[in-house]
Amino acid sequence: MSQMEWLLFCRGCPSRHGWTHQSRVDALSRCARAALFMGSPCHLLFEDRTLLTLEPDFIGEDGPWVCADAYSERCFAELLENLLQGAQLHGAKWRVPTTLSGCIAEVLESSRFAAPLPPFELLLDFREKGHPLLGQHSVSLPTSAAKAAAATMLQPLPRTLCIIGGVRDVFPSEEQAIETACRELWAARCTISLGPVPELTSKCIKVIGALRAGGCLDAAVRRCLVISASSRKSRGAGEHSIARYSPFTDRTRHARPLSLRPPLHVVVRTSKKLCEFVLCPSVATLLVDVFLASGDINRTTLLTLMDAEGAALTLHVMRRCLAESDALENLQLQLRRARRADLQQVLLDGQRLLHSDVRQLRVLHADESQPPLVPPRVVATPSSALSPSVAVVFWNGGTADPIAAATVSSACSALGVQAYARASVGGLKLGPAFVGVLHNSGLLVPTLCTQPPPQVQCPTVSKSQLLARTVGRTAATAEGVPSIGYCLGSPKPNRSWLHTCSPIPRGAVWPLRGAQATAAVASTKILAEQAEVAHHEIKAETILRDPQKVVGTAANSGFFYVGMIKVQVVSQQCPDSREDRSIAASTEAPSSECSEHAEELEERTPEPSATADVSC
Repeated sequence: MSQMEWLLFCRGCPSRHGWTHQSRVDALSRCARAALFMGSPCHLLFEDRTLLTLEPDFIGEDGPWVCADAYSERCFAELLENLLQGAQLHGAKWRVPTTLSGCIAEVLESSRFAAPLPPFELLLDFREKGHPLLGQHSVSLPTSAAKAAAATMLQPLPRTLCIIGGVRDVFPSEEQAIETACRELWAARCTISLGPVPELTSKCIKVIGALRAGGCLDAAVRRCLVISASSRKSRGAGEHSIARYSPFTDRTRHARPLSLRPPLHVVVRTSKKLCEFVLCPSVATLLVDVFLASGDINRTTLLTLMDAEGAALTLHVMRRCLAESDALENLQLQLRRARRADLQQVLLDGQRLLHSDVRQLRVLHADESQPPLVPPRVVATPSSALSPSVAVVFWNGGTADPIAAATVSSACSALGVQAYARASVGGLKLGPAFVGVLHNSGLLVPTLCTQPPPQVQCPTVSKSQLLARTVGRTAATAEGVPSIGYCLGSPKPNRSWLHTCSPIPRGAVWPLRGAQATAAVASTKILAEQAEVAHHEIKAETILRDPQKVVGTAANSGFFYVGMIKVQVVSQQCPDSREDRSIAASTEAPSSECSEHAEELEERTPEPSATADVSC
């Protein structure tokens, strides 16, 4: 991985008025956290030429900016004041060079005194109208330039210094000092852009960190260098190694206002209780990454905070959240709106609040155990006004968890979303800013195109299958052929209350649950063969009223009738015998001693049109 440092041009005059006067300590805190977390030193240059250098050792358990205070903005401001008072802090150094060029030269030449680091060979200047770092394959290149880009694509970057404005733009005098220093040190310089929407400085640093961690940064910067060289040659700028800044005229992308951006729903599930999680300073930074851009607000964005106990809080358009104290205060006020909801309900409610169809939703599960999310090479312009909305789920900070993957996947399958994907986006520290910038640039939706897995359902038997089985069993038994289930040794069905009827059988219309019937009962006649079991000879005759239909034919509403049953019992022994008996038809009324049940059956069933004959 290439070595990278940051140079930020900041507001304020700390050497004259202190850190709290126009210095935007909130922005300095977020930018320093973003750079130091990715292991990159950070140089802060102010308007009075005050130069503050922070090393990665400044943050962490062994540094002054300890983890116990959760890297809060308040702690950072106190440390800066201590530096002005002459305190020596590990990983922090500040000085005031006499000239601006001296400040730039000190940053560029700092590697000479920190052996064995090589000097800076590349300067990346972040501008809104620079060469596109994301979706850059939409820019056409000459054949020779395309071959040069392919040849250098896999080469790692040299030691790189990233230059960006912190809460302000770079002054022309500062830009001239940078260009002069680059020419003297023979360092290449290229201006790059992260998209059409102006973003906060801290979010730009996090995007670079996510691309660098995913292994996508080197190839993208190499192509930007080729594009810059091709553009410089087409303008006849000479052969020196400095790529001068100018708007790239071949760009086909156009800026889309944030109001036209598709909806975005960020869901963060934490293992802490919700009332404790909203007190963390990292949540205040999360609000900035999700809702704010440079001078604008993402109004079509939702943020839902969930905990392990089922509490959920959905936030929309958080305005006062730049300062850490304001953000935490607003979260405390919003906490009373928390409700009980699972992930499926949260996604469904989010689509309702965003006025979007859940079938147009594309879900990304931020899982750090998966391959990194690679932005598409070409920006895809939405083909219709109904753009799909996107939900990004961070489950316990993006840690690898099979249970979390199953929960997110099953929720997407139950909702029937349009697409579902799992990828690494840098965790909760870098991920929300990374996916937000991709979404603003129109690069997040094209990456989510995989359909969710089908929902696992319990095996069921349809009504038609049940009807077919019932009819087949009735016909087979009537012809004296054992059913398939009987041949396979399946357990015989339990005898119903009909087997306890009176020894004097009575006819009744008996509906079977294969389908529901409202039509008239058929009238055809089927005579079952005689069966001799346990010294009883039983003759069963089924009378139906429709000669045009077969036995078991279903009526319109789904019920069917077997019909009237005529049973002739020829008793060869005592009628009170309790030996085993069998039936000739599946709808038979065998003899029994309990005549009261037969009386009840006759009263509860409708009367047939023709009375059944019963012979003793």
